[in-house]
Amino acid sequence: MEKTQENVRDSKENSDSIAQRVSYIVENSGLSLNAFAKKCGFAESLIRKYSSGLSTPGLVYAARIAQVGNVNLNWLATGEGEPNKTEPAVTAALDMEALEAAIALTEEAAASVGAKLTPKKKAYIASMIYEDIADTPEKRDSDVDMTNVVRLVKLAV
Repeated sequence: MEKTQENVRDSKENSDSIAQRVSYIVENSGLSLNAFAKKCGFAESLIRKYSSGLSTPGLVYAARIAQVGNVNLNWLATGEGEPNKTEPAVTAALDMEALEAAIALTEEAAASVGAKLTPKKKAYIASMIYEDIADTPEKRDSDVDMTNVVRLVKLAV
């Protein structure tokens, strides 16, 4: 199935769940389910469980699916934004205020659900939040949707 703007728009309208988004990724990868699973390093049955909604991928598995499918991990986890992975053309200077806010939001979300995150998972989640905050300077910690941050934390544990 060829990726077109119409397919992307349709996928956004129908992507209420991670299962639907995983199915979309596999279908648009140009690979069979088995080939996609192998490329991820997973058993085909695991991808079937994720795409049917019988199981939800944790953060490491979701990150691998997003990487192999060349989609935005935040879109896979939340359904928000565009599925297409976009890399910034130029790396901007690190915004320490935004980074501190992202770390604080990650810790707050983890505490709210009683999750203990490994440093690696905490850094990964904070980096996604940082990208969102740093891209919109007027959007600091008070404007971030904590529901999505909590979703990311729950995926990580």
